[in-house]
Amino acid sequence: MTEEDAEQEGCRSGAGGGLPGAAAVMSVGEPEACVVHPTPPQRKLHPPHHSIIYHTTPPTPDRAPVHAPTHNPGDTPDRARAPRTQPEPQPGGGALPEPQNPKPPRPPQTTQGQLGHCASDPCLPTQTHPSPAARSHQENTTYELPEPPPEHDHGPQAVLSRGNFQNKPNESLLCLPLGSANKLVCQMTNWAQYRPSAGKFTPDNIDPFLCTHVIYALATINSVNQIIPVEQNDEELYGSLNSLKNVNPALKTLLTVGGTVNGVSPFIAMVSTSENRALFIKSAINFLHAHNFDGINLDWEYPGHNGSPEGDKEKFTLLVTELVKAFEADAVENKRTQLLLSANVAAIPQTVDRSYEVAKIAPHFDFINIMTYDYHGHWDPVTGHNSPLYESAVDSGVQLDYNIDSSIAHWVSLGAPSEKLLLGFPTYGRTFRLSSGANGLGAPANGPADAGPYTRTAGFWAFYEICDFTNTANLGWISEQEVPYATYGSSWLGYDDQRSYSSKVQWLTAHNLGGAHVWTMDMDDFSGSFCSAGAYPLINHLRISMGFGPKPTTTPRPTTTKDPAADFCFGRPDGLYENTADKTTYFQCFQGNTYLHHCQPGLIYWDSCKCCNWP
Repeated sequence: MTEEDAEQEGCRSGAGGGLPGAAAVMSVGEPEACVVHPTPPQRKLHPPHHSIIYHTTPPTPDRAPVHAPTHNPGDTPDRARAPRTQPEPQPGGGALPEPQNPKPPRPPQTTQGQLGHCASDPCLPTQTHPSPAARSHQENTTYELPEPPPEHDHGPQAVLSRGNFQNKPNESLLCLPLGSANKLVCQMTNWAQYRPSAGKFTPDNIDPFLCTHVIYALATINSVNQIIPVEQNDEELYGSLNSLKNVNPALKTLLTVGGTVNGVSPFIAMVSTSENRALFIKSAINFLHAHNFDGINLDWEYPGHNGSPEGDKEKFTLLVTELVKAFEADAVENKRTQLLLSANVAAIPQTVDRSYEVAKIAPHFDFINIMTYDYHGHWDPVTGHNSPLYESAVDSGVQLDYNIDSSIAHWVSLGAPSEKLLLGFPTYGRTFRLSSGANGLGAPANGPADAGPYTRTAGFWAFYEICDFTNTANLGWISEQEVPYATYGSSWLGYDDQRSYSSKVQWLTAHNLGGAHVWTMDMDDFSGSFCSAGAYPLINHLRISMGFGPKPTTTPRPTTTKDPAADFCFGRPDGLYENTADKTTYFQCFQGNTYLHHCQPGLIYWDSCKCCNWP
């Protein structure tokens, strides 16, 4: 990837569209997210509440400079508010050498129909991995009826395996145990407040019980090595975010520090001397306590890249170790809880090797956010998925490692404890402009599709923008990578939905990761206005899939008329139960409390599989 291509990238923003079969969850007094996902048949999605038109005429090439940390509120595109815009440096072709450290062994295969136990019994179907011939037939279909599926050129379909962590189970229903995956870290951005209309997002839109941690992006570093806000109202928004801890005292908040100043990372000057680092660390401790944050999240993209000298790899290690020592001393001296330390880090192995001394820094972090997205985008000459779980048959050379399985395997092979690694879940998709009749994975492309009406940056669409696109688009599933894509006219979109989230949760659980991090909250359908699936459909689905119990509700139960269903779960074990009075709903029992869930329109609950499926 050229520097010019890297320079054009917009901010990381989110999407993933829902598919039919996602059970919309409604708990007592509070809407929840999807619980179970039958594999959808070919069918059109139900229309969302809003209608957005996506034009198919080629846009003007997007070559605007990026990375401005400050801006005028009147700026329109999300690009003007991109603190970390460019994808990881992507080396040229050539065979990728195997790491010196051996990769961890694969986990045991899941047997057909095996069921496990988890806190709320969210049984999740896994995907099949048929023969190449069968896969070719599957991937040449769409979800539209009644017309027969069109024939498209989807490229090679053979599944490749180069070891790593690959473990693709047979078709089965699984219950995912919580295990070590006890963190659901959600990141929000301070530039989302400038999106128009229903796209505007502030901390007031946050459900305080949705995530275990919320990270506020973004603050930066000035010329005298002090942390400073970026937006004029940042301090007001800090207060709004941290007031949520009055509602949920268990919630932890962190502040991301990063971005660029005139296209250069402020980390470069700050880490250059021990004196500069000491000034920054003192500033960080004072700033975090003054604004009631529980920790700091480092976002330097990346040491040894983008103007950062090679020696910054070692200086980043010094910064991390010195931060932890200072946090420990602050906690002891002031008799308060130690501040948390986390970081957003690269996913592509070549970038990791050049940027981090993994074995030295990993022990010092409370958790590490692997940015397992932006593997492919409109800077590529052919279509590729934003966040694939595995490699594909169209990958070659270094791109064989542009996937989640390879990225996490590499971090672990370098000495990172798996329980400290958080898998990145994007709530956005990346778009391409098709340049030929082919429209599958690896199809020729030339730049991005048009910008979305809310994110207003060519190259990616937020989840709530994707929901409207997928309503009329042809939908497909990339079986070998376990992710969806959609096409309409010359627009091609690789995104995440509830089904791919389920696959990734199964993967992170099998590999004992510490949890998930989401980029970003403001790219999910946070208001529930677009996707007909309630507020935060992707993150709510992720939360339930990871085995977290139902969220508390502040809605008081009525005292005058008793609902007989309210006592359904009294004395029953935790789990899912049919509602014999209404097959379109079912009960979830958790710690003696009863929660009523609704299947997606057209589906009914089947107790035999503990799932919503077609009648």
